[in-house]
Amino acid sequence: MQRINTTNKSTDLFGTGKHGYQPGNPATGQSATEVSSDSLNALQEEIAAVIEGVGVILDPANNAQLLESIQRLIDAQSGNYALDTGVANAYVVALSPTISSYSDGVTVRVKVINTNTGAATLNAGGGVVPLVNAIGGVLVAGDVPVGGVFSATYIASSGKFYISSLVQSQTLSEGAADARYAALADKLPAGAIFDFAGTSAPPGSIACPVAQTNISRSTYAALFAAIGTTWGVGDGSTTFGMPWFPANYASVQANGNVGTQTVGENLAHTHPSSALNTYSANYGTSAGSQLATAGTSTGSSGGTANLAAGVRVLKCVKY
Repeated sequence: MQRINTTNKSTDLFGTGKHGYQPGNPATGQSATEVSSDSLNALQEEIAAVIEGVGVILDPANNAQLLESIQRLIDAQSGNYALDTGVANAYVVALSPTISSYSDGVTVRVKVINTNTGAATLNAGGGVVPLVNAIGGVLVAGDVPVGGVFSATYIASSGKFYISSLVQSQTLSEGAADARYAALADKLPAGAIFDFAGTSAPPGSIACPVAQTNISRSTYAALFAAIGTTWGVGDGSTTFGMPWFPANYASVQANGNVGTQTVGENLAHTHPSSALNTYSANYGTSAGSQLATAGTSTGSSGGTANLAAGVRVLKCVKY
């Protein structure tokens, strides 16, 4: 819609000197009512008031703005939120009942009309204050998208409205998530042993070897300070033993003997078996055979150690 300036100053509604209208009749010579500029102005301003009242800027190329504005008004009434009437980066809402100042913890819900292009403010009746993300950071372009609804809570100690949900700039790409995971791994204490799904240890850690191994006390000073010589004294001065796990062996809870290897054992049990054997024997001056029973082996199978079934992972230690 676009406003059109008119100059006719007729004082009645339709220029007839009375309310209402008059149809034309060529047969009788009756002239039709002429619509005055005042009446056109009145209709124009009524429509413009609805469109501008919801914060929409009049656009001569868009003839659907009145419909859009009415839909927004209906939406605002049914959606339990206030409709933004400001501009991009400077959001304005009128609460009902109105407020003139902000108390700590006051929360508003806002339906956005204009996507932000950077840092933003919010005026909910108590004045213009910064609108920030959930952790107090300045908004970046696209954090408040058109058509979206956000809730924001006023924190008096900072004098800002905090959006109470994650905005777009707070979400992480895969690379950023990996970097954050690595940063969290850095918070593990030296000496922490953890399983890793990759084939090489992540930064700040080393893979545990499959045999007793000595490493430098100075290069891995934090690890040495944390575990000492629990896993081996090294050369007694410049090296120490690091945690190690034989290939295919499981780690088990220690009983005051951290760093020692266990070979495992089976629960004691028996495999009863008997067989009939015939053997010859001499009894004094006579020879003969004797039928008797004697123990015999049931056979064996397996390997050289007791190994646990499972899935292999890379054991790493934080240094």
